Amino acid sequence: MELARAAAGERDVPISGGAQTINHHLAAGMIDEPRLHLVPVVFGAGWRP
Repeated sequence: MELARAAAGERDVPISGGAQTINHHLAAGMIDEPRLHLVPVVFGAGWRP
């Protein structure tokens, strides 16, 4: 994260990952503004629109 922030300068540094990654960065105080992206997934005999 330190290298990414140094390279980004004043720009934002996005973090991608699952719950474990986000929880780690939240606990370390590295996230200022969380954004959640949800992707619907159909399992089994569902239909695709």
